[in-house]
Amino acid sequence: MNNLELVPNFESFDVGDIQPVNNFLTNDILALNTNTDGSFQDPLASNQITPLTLEKNFAGEISESEIAPIELNNLKGDGIYEDPLIANSQSFAPLSATFQAAETGVFTVNATGEFTIDFLFDAGSYKSEFAVFSLAGMEGFTPGSKEYIQEAASRALSNSESGYIIIADDSEGAKITGELGESDKNAGNYSGIKTFSMNPGDDFAFMLVPQGKVQDVFENPAMDGDKRPLFSIASANPGNAVQMMQLLDGTADGGVFGIEDLRLDKNSDADYNDIIFHVKGAAGKATPLIDVVNPGNPWYETVLGGELIDFAKTNNIFDQPSAITVGLVNDTGLSQTDSVTNDPSLIGSISNASQVTSFKAGFNGNQGLVDISDSLQSDGSFSLDKQKLEQIKNGSLTDAIAFLHYKQKMQMVRY
Repeated sequence: MNNLELVPNFESFDVGDIQPVNNFLTNDILALNTNTDGSFQDPLASNQITPLTLEKNFAGEISESEIAPIELNNLKGDGIYEDPLIANSQSFAPLSATFQAAETGVFTVNATGEFTIDFLFDAGSYKSEFAVFSLAGMEGFTPGSKEYIQEAASRALSNSESGYIIIADDSEGAKITGELGESDKNAGNYSGIKTFSMNPGDDFAFMLVPQGKVQDVFENPAMDGDKRPLFSIASANPGNAVQMMQLLDGTADGGVFGIEDLRLDKNSDADYNDIIFHVKGAAGKATPLIDVVNPGNPWYETVLGGELIDFAKTNNIFDQPSAITVGLVNDTGLSQTDSVTNDPSLIGSISNASQVTSFKAGFNGNQGLVDISDSLQSDGSFSLDKQKLEQIKNGSLTDAIAFLHYKQKMQMVRY
């Protein structure tokens, strides 16, 4: 009977004076040691890992840092542990860790593939349609071009993982009624919080069709004037204008945002309260309201504005960083806590799982990591049985030393 020893080695590191690195990327190293004689001898020696240094990069570029080799040192016999497993030091090849600063107006779907939209307030007189569209494969389109606009509209009309119409302003009302610098313009009943699905890890953006419908844009992507679609990505707007704001600075899992439905290159009141909505389950950011709003209309200072700010504070930021915990399903050794087993099945959880944009694992000696996002449940739990582990390893679990490396990628947001 083969016995498997599981030795976790996990540490979090700080990135300067920014935030704990486990807000962005968490790694867990598990050493799997098998014995062939049924005994519980030959434990692994110390596992050492040097700190992970992340470059400060907030320009939307990919930054990479390497984890120095993990060295397995020979454990000398001390009368208890005999016949050390490792006669000579070995090292595990460096790993590459990446993070990306989110582009303003771009949102990343978490590992569950689901996000929600809550229509909070409607102060716009226009009867508009508001949509989301996936950015996957849109690199070949120039933002703001007719081709880009038509493709965005096509995806929004698909009512699929490629895009959705999320608010029909002419037939549904917002959650909140009252005065927000002006009275609400609700034209129907509140539809509640809506849930949408996209591919985990995909980026998406928002599109507003003022005084019109997405179908109109698809049929005539060159339309101009007050019906010209406006986007959460400034480069897709006339004059690269910022048409979307964020009520508060900073969020790990969505937040409260507002759209200005009048083109800023024309006669706009720049109040950014025409459609106010809450996003959850997708990480993203927009320009803070205070940086773009017309100072002559400080609606955020009203009683209702204060309530919206309080809502944003409560529904914006996770108090705790995300972290992985993992262990054996079945510890069959001398005790239930010695991490020795003949059953390699693992069970674990990720706190704040909705922050996770990818979840991967791999063994040393294999090329790259295998995506295991399908094993992650919405509550953050996951399990990996022998069959799944052998899929990750792309081979059988044999009597040898193996390292199972977990990586979860967080969407990094900086303001």
